[in-house]
Amino acid sequence: MEEGLPAPEPQREIFGPDGRLIARVDFCWEEKKTIGEFDGKIKYGRLLRPGQGIEDVIFDKKLREDTLRGLGWQIVRWLWRSLYRRGVLRERVLRAFAPAS
Repeated sequence: MEEGLPAPEPQREIFGPDGRLIARVDFCWEEKKTIGEFDGKIKYGRLLRPGQGIEDVIFDKKLREDTLRGLGWQIVRWLWRSLYRRGVLRERVLRAFAPAS
């Protein structure tokens, strides 16, 4: 992770109030109610089930994010190119931390 950010918990499972698994997220800063998701084209292709199109996977991800946001989580998404622009990811994550502060 970028300099100046606390270490996130990787591959964290997030559960709803009813105990139902909502998502397994790439990175989690629980004390800041912030989730980090690392995106890539290959990731979405792996999520395809028989008979599904990529638009189905994207829509399912949108519903998942809506549920997480409804539970008070902030979500930051990034791509490989974000990692090559010094400070960009750090700034985005810190902005997401703000509501929890």
